Amino acid sequence: MSKPPTSKPPSSIAQTHSLASRCPHCSAVARVRTRKHVTFTVDELYFQCSNLWCGCSWKSQLSVLHIISPSATPREGLNIPVTPHAPRPVPANDPGVLIPPAANDEAVSDTA
Repeated sequence: MSKPPTSKPPSSIAQTHSLASRCPHCSAVARVRTRKHVTFTVDELYFQCSNLWCGCSWKSQLSVLHIISPSATPREGLNIPVTPHAPRPVPANDPGVLIPPAANDEAVSDTA
């Protein structure tokens, strides 16, 4: 008697099934049944609702909107916008930044 294999070979189908969404009609979990590579930045996903009473299936698009961290090996001719970084708050103890007095501080005079 032979043992079943302990690990599965990598495949695009196994990776496809890890992505899930919600059905637009009944809100049940929907799984990707097929994925079609369209361009370097766009894939078409075919979903199927897990609710047998609903049975809805649909096509969606997955696309790259912007780059968060630039690639160390960028593709020539591919121009994807880089996300603008949010402005960082200025720490209150930097020189030139006025620090308002605390609301519960009483005025202290230098004269004794």
